[in-house]
Amino acid sequence: MILGFDIGGTKCAVITAQWDDNNITILKKEKCPTDLSVSPKEMIEKLRSEGHEIIIITARTNKYYKNAKRFCRNYLDKHKIPYDKLLTGQVYKVNACVEEGIDIMVDDGVDTCDDLNRNG
Repeated sequence: MILGFDIGGTKCAVITAQWDDNNITILKKEKCPTDLSVSPKEMIEKLRSEGHEIIIITARTNKYYKNAKRFCRNYLDKHKIPYDKLLTGQVYKVNACVEEGIDIMVDDGVDTCDDLNRNG
C-alpha cells in the first residue's frame, strides 16, 4: 500500500465523524490518549518495514519557509522518521493523493479528510 502522512502541525486527536452525500458532521472530538502503546514514529517504521510506501505530504510552502522541502527533510531526518518521498506545498492534498496513488491518507484536517472522501 501507499500511505500518505501529513506533518506540519498535525495534532493528535480522535475525531468521530459522519459523512453523507454532501456534508461531514463532527460527532465527537477528543484529545488523543497520552499513553499510546506505539508512537507515530514507531508505527511508520513498522508500516515501512512491512513493505508499505510512506509519502509525507505537507502544505508547508516556501512562502513561509526559506526552503520548505529542506526544512521538512531536516526535521524528519533529525527525528529519524522514515519515508520514501516528501511532498511540500500541497495545500490541496487531494491532487497529490491522486497523482501518487495514495491508498490511505492520515491527516488531522477535517476539510482535507472531507475533500479526500468526496474525491476518492
